Amino acid sequence: LQQLPADQRMALVLRVVLGHSVAETSALMGRGVWSVKYLLRKGLADLRRRVEGDDGLRELLRRRRS
Repeated sequence: LQQLPADQRMALVLRVVLGHSVAETSALMGRGVWSVKYLLRKGLADLRRRVEGDDGLRELLRRRRS
């Protein structure tokens, strides 16, 4: 998460970690809803790529799903 750009990280923390709606996240960040949706989509895609490239993390997540 720390390797993501600050705006993507903030959007993900507000939305996923703290549970704010997209509209609330948008207001808190002072950005438009579509901008926040883009940041969330881009941030999640970047995280997904990083997880898929990390064998240890991928194995941990696989075990948690079982």
